[in-house]
Amino acid sequence: MRKKIYNNILELCGDTPLVRLNKIVSKDGANVFVKLEMFNPAGSIKDRIAFSMIEDAEKNGRLKSGGIIVESSSGNTGVGLAMAGAVKGYTVIVICDRYLPMAKKIKLLSFGAHIIFLYKTPKGSDTVELRLDLAKQIASMLPNGITLNQYDNLVNRETHYRTTGPEIVRDLDGKVNAVVCAVGTTGTLSGAGKAIKELVPTAKVIGVEPEGSIIFGGKPGKYLVQGGGLSFIPKNLDRSVIDIGVKVSDTNTFRTCRELALREGLMVGGSAGGVVYAALKIAKKMKKNENVVCVLPDGGDRYLETIYSDTWLRENKLGKAILKKVDNKNLASVKNIAKRLGCTVDRF
Repeated sequence: MRKKIYNNILELCGDTPLVRLNKIVSKDGANVFVKLEMFNPAGSIKDRIAFSMIEDAEKNGRLKSGGIIVESSSGNTGVGLAMAGAVKGYTVIVICDRYLPMAKKIKLLSFGAHIIFLYKTPKGSDTVELRLDLAKQIASMLPNGITLNQYDNLVNRETHYRTTGPEIVRDLDGKVNAVVCAVGTTGTLSGAGKAIKELVPTAKVIGVEPEGSIIFGGKPGKYLVQGGGLSFIPKNLDRSVIDIGVKVSDTNTFRTCRELALREGLMVGGSAGGVVYAALKIAKKMKKNENVVCVLPDGGDRYLETIYSDTWLRENKLGKAILKKVDNKNLASVKNIAKRLGCTVDRF
């Protein structure tokens, strides 16, 4: 049961809802549930670790009054840190690449964060290591500066071990057969995966990364999914809890995002689309009464100019594979009526 009154917004981190998928799942396969991390206060799963890493830095004396947090982020961790920094009174500087979606930029600035954009790099390149190095350099030049490094900071996976994993098991009364997580810092996969394995030893843990990421092997390559995948192995990775590693293309990832919006009423971020795509494939091979849980890191409101933009998909040569022509005779008459009334129409 939720509290009636919270002392501040940070107390709302975690305890996110599970929602059953109904229309895009196979009727003969397992149940598929999605854990909606967009319900965290700043809108993503990274709110959990932002709060935890700050509290840990305070406890060990690294972060004191007047402290400055400098962090590399594709946006979500930066937003979480900026929110927590606003509550706790810290200055937050976020190192981002130049392809940061406008929605994330606005959120960062609204919470009072300062943004440093990395020098220009090819679109689709993994800039994480460059941004991490820059964050370390800048933090070392500031008298009260620290970097929390979400990739190697083990508080990341410990947070998911303590919260995300047990929440999943609790909400399904222990009936968890598989959990599917996106792979970025690997904190969710490693931490939640470990907790679930301890609580339900028969459960399978599946990690999903974009094609072009190297966590599950292969050569590094370019991909358009933001916040998922890496060109190096982070310290948070615990391979002992992972049963299967899956790679998903940009096309299948973004197509699934659009399908979720159109058929389930769920607008989710790119890495979430990859997770659901993999989970649907896995669920088809499982029994009807079994349960698959997808951890979805964020919502689609941050990607309106990219994943949910027909123009952006076409510009990136994904339009033909993803966009579907609406063929409805009833809409033709509506279009004609609208035009006679002097209105303009979109997508008719």
